[in-house]
Amino acid sequence: MKNQDIILKNGRLVTENGIVDNSYVVAKDGKIIEIGTYYSKDDGVDLQGNFILPGFIDQHTHGGYGCDFSSKEEVMNFSENLIKEGVTSYLPTIMTLPTKRIKETVDIIYNCRNSQRGSNVLGVHLEGPFISSKYKGAQNEDYIIPPNFEILKDIFKGKEDFRKILTYAPEEATLEFTSLVNELGIVPSVGHSNADLETIRSHMNSGLKSITHFQNSHSPHHHREPGITSAGFLFDIYTELIVDGIHINKDIVKMIYKIKGRDRIILVTDSIHVKGLDDGKYCLSGQEVIKKSNEVRLSSGSLSGSILKMNDAIKNMMKFTGCSINDIMIMASKNPAELLNVNKGKVEVGFDADITILDSEFNVEMVIVGGIEKYGVYNEN
Repeated sequence: MKNQDIILKNGRLVTENGIVDNSYVVAKDGKIIEIGTYYSKDDGVDLQGNFILPGFIDQHTHGGYGCDFSSKEEVMNFSENLIKEGVTSYLPTIMTLPTKRIKETVDIIYNCRNSQRGSNVLGVHLEGPFISSKYKGAQNEDYIIPPNFEILKDIFKGKEDFRKILTYAPEEATLEFTSLVNELGIVPSVGHSNADLETIRSHMNSGLKSITHFQNSHSPHHHREPGITSAGFLFDIYTELIVDGIHINKDIVKMIYKIKGRDRIILVTDSIHVKGLDDGKYCLSGQEVIKKSNEVRLSSGSLSGSILKMNDAIKNMMKFTGCSINDIMIMASKNPAELLNVNKGKVEVGFDADITILDSEFNVEMVIVGGIEKYGVYNEN
């Protein structure tokens, strides 16, 4: 299928407010140019009543299928596998490393932005090195450093067109740091942090926009000493969720959904390179990790990322909360697109032709990126 002209017909279009049966979508040159119902011509791809959604966006993944982001080939191999999860765009996420290695990895990722074979590289998510040792999680404490805007600026020099997220500990930073991060076009996100609620409030006024893997590796809720968990529930701030049933208890996921609502939840995988590999011992950022069944842990027992697939995350979210496929569209597509300020996340005229087709059991049937079919097979007339 070429990106000059694509016609999808006889689908169920998932919108924010409902489902439109017998829908068709026409795209040209990577953009959606027409949407309607009851396409009358013989050409196009018959979706046979399957769901039409905007492509999923994973803004927090460290890799999978044996790939991290240490080389151009690994980035492209990961992209080619990730597309099968219904993910059309993603942010390769870099853990706390020596700043020289972070810069080298960012350069590798940047040079892959237009050449990957599957999912589209939107930018990069730096999960460190400006984090708290107390809540380092699986991060290597040896490489944690205080927030330094000059270092950050140097890492992203010449990459102004890249979408970026910085996970950091705001209690270690000044309000000016958060403002400058915003001005540089980077989304400030609190994570691996011991910040209290008042710190979050003040940094939100300076541009803090989200919480990285909410409920994991940050200060908890306490009725006299409210922390990041409390802030996440109280404030109008985006919250990433890893919905694998391991990082967050399923009833807590349901509680978060009831309190936050669909408009401020972003589904992520936080997957690492061992996703899709056999159980065993592996290395992550100089530390041994053990993959067993559906979990990845350090030898100390701490969770170390996940092996979650985005297509499983959406099924888990629906199972745990009873949310609708419309809610999934918001949490897996629209919200990350809005946070990152990209022309994606909706199947509407003028938006990028990034589209994921799901069957009635919410399995991925077809994925289109920029008007090009990257995964799936349908009979075309």
